[in-house]
Amino acid sequence: MAAPYTLKQLTDVKDSAPEFGLGEVQEARFAGGDLEATDTGVAHQRIKPNQRVPFAHGTRTPRRSMSCSRARGA
Repeated sequence: MAAPYTLKQLTDVKDSAPEFGLGEVQEARFAGGDLEATDTGVAHQRIKPNQRVPFAHGTRTPRRSMSCSRARGA
């Protein structure tokens, strides 16, 4: 019987940042498809040293869960 979940290292998910000209600033990995998620998405973003988040976005309904595993800076 298959496990009722998908286990995936987020660093193994494709980094999409270079496709959008952001490879020097951050890594952006969108794992919803890799995790076979149907009702949610998972994004892993890593800002590179001495860089700032280049943009933000909003949604009509609250649906975000965020976790910061480590942060250093000003």
